[in-house]
Amino acid sequence: MTSISDVARRRLQSAGMLLACVTLLACGGGEEDAVDAPPSSGVASRIDTGVDTATKAATTQRRAKPYSRRGVTALAIAPEGSTIAVVSHDGGVRLFDAATVELRTTLRGHGADPATGVLFSADGRKLASVGRDSVVRVWDVASGRAGAALHGSEGAIRAVAATADGALVASAGESTRVMLWDARSGKLKRALGGATDFINALAFSPDGRWVAAGSADARVLVWDVMTGRLVHALRGHTDEVNALAFSPDGRLLASAGEDARVLIRDVAQGRQVQALDTHRSAVRALGFNRDGSRLASGGERGTLLLWDATNWQLSRGLVGSTAAINAVVFDPKRTELLFAGDEDDRVARWDVVAGAKQ
Repeated sequence: MTSISDVARRRLQSAGMLLACVTLLACGGGEEDAVDAPPSSGVASRIDTGVDTATKAATTQRRAKPYSRRGVTALAIAPEGSTIAVVSHDGGVRLFDAATVELRTTLRGHGADPATGVLFSADGRKLASVGRDSVVRVWDVASGRAGAALHGSEGAIRAVAATADGALVASAGESTRVMLWDARSGKLKRALGGATDFINALAFSPDGRWVAAGSADARVLVWDVMTGRLVHALRGHTDEVNALAFSPDGRLLASAGEDARVLIRDVAQGRQVQALDTHRSAVRALGFNRDGSRLASGGERGTLLLWDATNWQLSRGLVGSTAAINAVVFDPKRTELLFAGDEDDRVARWDVVAGAKQ
């Protein structure tokens, strides 16, 4: 593994303890225990990335550009389906009633910097939000009270994800590494290398075996969580990868990008099985429903497309806004209900079978 300086190690350990609060429901005092780094064999950063000079130049240019998303930037739904968490470009974290899409409360903690990611704890009692202020914040869902805050990230955070059981948390962004945290102990488990550009999206497979990252260099990277080995560096997109989604059975991985494509791959084989090219502009959001029968994709022109995951035929197109769709999430209990957040800072609730807003 790439060595981590003592200062950086202490910062990352603090981040791990903070993210652990999402699962453990309370911080344990913030002690800076030593990070047990995994052995160097099997480290993803040892794999040849094969990135050319042009890609490196594009990365340098991208670093100078401001974050471009507006309005709603990410969504999450509580495991029992009662609450929707929404983070926005203005730094706000809002909690909505999932049944009515009525605002319950607004949480403030990221200042005026964009919030970029959000997730619930496995029991739905805690919430973690991340942002471009490089701060991770933990909230109590019932009271809306803020817990601890970390001001020591390596760089702006663009994505956060957790395993289904909440045991592992991944974070990534503009430092190009994916950090894997053991949420029970609060220790950094691994720093996954192999990315050479910003990471825009993260996803764990349902069984926790794989973690995938969507990179601004147009690749999808897949690591074996147990070993930390980079098993796939998947090409096929021609521009930044914006979104990822595993099918509920963990067999397929969907990716979407600035090139207006949605690609479906067999994860184990690293093989593309379908290309969905109906969108006419960048695709920013993806999500499977609970039983894996549908995939939703949200586009830059405000279009939501619903795909039949049994044959990859387009089953319905929904247009409820002219603003870009930045986030989608299906209801965890009702396979026909979909929530979408757009750049006009609105959240819509759709019945995708009827093709109507509710």
